[in-house]
Amino acid sequence: RLALDRKPTGRLAAHALTLQVLCLARAGQWDELAGPLARLQKHVTPKLAVPAIHEAAELAYDAGRFKLAAELFDKVVAATAEPGRRASALSGLAWCRYQMGQYAVAAELFARVANEHKGQPEAAEAAFMSGMAWEAAEQPGKAIEAYRSALTGTGLGRYAFKAGLHLARLLARGQESAEAAVVYEKLTKDYPDSSQLDTVLNEWAWLCVAQRQEGRARELFERLIRECPNSKLVPAATLSLCEGLFVEGKYEEVLSRLEPLLARPDLGPQLHEAVLYRLGRTAAELGQWDKARNMFQRLISEHGRSRFRAEAEFWLAEADRQQGEPVKAAERLRKLLEDEPPAEPWLPLAWL
Repeated sequence: RLALDRKPTGRLAAHALTLQVLCLARAGQWDELAGPLARLQKHVTPKLAVPAIHEAAELAYDAGRFKLAAELFDKVVAATAEPGRRASALSGLAWCRYQMGQYAVAAELFARVANEHKGQPEAAEAAFMSGMAWEAAEQPGKAIEAYRSALTGTGLGRYAFKAGLHLARLLARGQESAEAAVVYEKLTKDYPDSSQLDTVLNEWAWLCVAQRQEGRARELFERLIRECPNSKLVPAATLSLCEGLFVEGKYEEVLSRLEPLLARPDLGPQLHEAVLYRLGRTAAELGQWDKARNMFQRLISEHGRSRFRAEAEFWLAEADRQQGEPVKAAERLRKLLEDEPPAEPWLPLAWL
């Protein structure tokens, strides 16, 4: 201010105005920025003014002042033709509109960055974000088009993968399962070393389950378990495989696959109770009643409100009966039936 008071025009004033705008922005004094900013644009050459306005825009964005940041980014876009700065400012403007909930506008701006500034650092992210913005705007058709363009683009790296994953999910939600499967397969072939390979294989497998393609689903779950053994998705994949093996009567294999899961620290409560239940049922089918009893007792004690509780009580009664304790079995069944259990396939057996 002192410098400007002494000499309001000239080179010194230009530098003073530039520094004043930057200091106010860095200090977060946004209410005091309008006057100096207007003088900066009026009296200072774009060579000095534009970088200062650009930095102020980024600081405003970081501070959550998205409306102000959008105005500043817009000024930079209008004042510069330099490709790198223009791409950065246009991307910043798109992000502001996205944060403000103006998703369709943001999508168009991201598309401009991707199409008009190929090769710039912001282009790859913008190609992906155009799809994200269209998706947020609830325009899945345009989102699919944007994601597909990003997936098949060149030089987009991890953003092409992310676009493909979102594309597959959108197609699956839109009941376009065959197309979704094609995209999932492309991702596994083009990005075999991706840290999200387990996610792709898992989603593709469950898509096959929904389409009743059990054989293909089993192959994908097996691949997930084999290639991503430390993935948190392995327990659910293993359990799904074992449900099929149980139906096929391969009880020993079910036990050998499921028992190690109980030692995994990443086994959540719902999976834990499901594994205990399936182990108990499998042991019962093999006539291993001590093991079956142990699994069902753990299920009841560790998951008191389990969806399997009533059936666990039934199989505990069956274990009592099989091990020569009919009175104990009858008492357990009497109590179970008094509680009015849901109509499950085992209920007639309980009455019998």
